[in-house]
Amino acid sequence: MNAPMNAAAPGNGPNYAFWLIWILPASAVLASFASLYFALHGGDVPLPTAYHWEGHALDSDQARQEQARHLGIAVLLQFDAVDGQCRLRLQGDSPAELRVDLAHPTIVADDQHWVMKKDGDGYHAPCSALPKAHWWVQIADPAGRWQLRGRFLSDFRSAPVYLTADAKAG
Repeated sequence: MNAPMNAAAPGNGPNYAFWLIWILPASAVLASFASLYFALHGGDVPLPTAYHWEGHALDSDQARQEQARHLGIAVLLQFDAVDGQCRLRLQGDSPAELRVDLAHPTIVADDQHWVMKKDGDGYHAPCSALPKAHWWVQIADPAGRWQLRGRFLSDFRSAPVYLTADAKAG
């Protein structure tokens, strides 16, 4: 039988293979240039110069966390954005002051460090509002015998931070 007269002959229709051969590699090249641009203009901040030494301090940190567990240390940290004060209640040891370090997860310039003075049955220090982030908090006695670490979401509308030595950080 004869083929219908209006059937397209090979080579007369659109040639998709030709376009795929050129468009796919061209898009990969363009994507690599876009990746290069983002890496050069929006990359992460450099690591601190002493970054490689931080691993050696982990054993000491674990020992201080264990000491806090042994002493029964627990902390309730509250932020009051109205009067610009941070208040801390401590169960267990009772030094004259405490060191509080708040580390922003990505921006080192937003990190905050406070020395909280004992005032009656708790501790207080002036503080400012924190940007909303998953903050790392470390509370330690000034002698370096114990420490507590944890993580909390802060936008000053969240609940107070409660830390114990048994709680897992993060």
